[in-house]
Amino acid sequence: MKKWLLFILLILPGKFLFSQTADSLKYRRILLISFNPDYYLSDAEQDLMRQNKSKPDDYRGYLRRSLDNKIAGQLERSIACYSLLADTSQKAIETGWDFYNHSALKYTKPYGAKVNVEPARQKKSKNSESNLHSAAAYDLQYADIQVMDNTVNDSIWLRKFAGRYDADIILSINQFEIKTNYNSCMDISKGIYRREVQVHYTLMTLEGKRLTGNIAIAGFASNENRVEDISEKAFPLVANDIAKQVFSLLK
Repeated sequence: MKKWLLFILLILPGKFLFSQTADSLKYRRILLISFNPDYYLSDAEQDLMRQNKSKPDDYRGYLRRSLDNKIAGQLERSIACYSLLADTSQKAIETGWDFYNHSALKYTKPYGAKVNVEPARQKKSKNSESNLHSAAAYDLQYADIQVMDNTVNDSIWLRKFAGRYDADIILSINQFEIKTNYNSCMDISKGIYRREVQVHYTLMTLEGKRLTGNIAIAGFASNENRVEDISEKAFPLVANDIAKQVFSLLK
């Protein structure tokens, strides 16, 4: 009896805390839409191809799935999340492409939340782990940054689309980019400089109202070309940044 009482006391606080977090949000379930593969951009493709002994479509697919998993995992800490990419049924694949066909993508100034990116210049040793994977922070280098935003004007279709997955808010990942940042060179003689994972996204209601159009950025060194390294070191930072900014708008 005492063991059961102790067990109940141990699990109640966690459940109560989760319930409080979920109940404090305006929405019940978020629908996560991964980026259209056509909106994968990379100026590091040759290095990635040499390092990853797999076909380009395979490692691109790995990056896409891994990013989706990391974002979904962070979102699920506070809200139920349905990842359309994780649903491998033919119906989900078809509705995913239907969403892309209803989307109007264009570059714009970020809105709805502060841009949160890694600083381009840090006063730390070039070999510092924290220098490679620090928490994101705003920097003047990104003052003129443009984000790929998404607009879906057909609210009737959008509500029906999200209703299939019992979702009442949508997070659209619009573009994924691996970009070289030559302004933050670590050792030019050895060809070591910084690269960035840039993820553009839009949070929208079922009426098509856009709550934020923003970008999350995390950096890594140019000698880290294995997709597993990029996934495990940069993606968690990006996912955490997206989740924090999304939750700030859902309360």
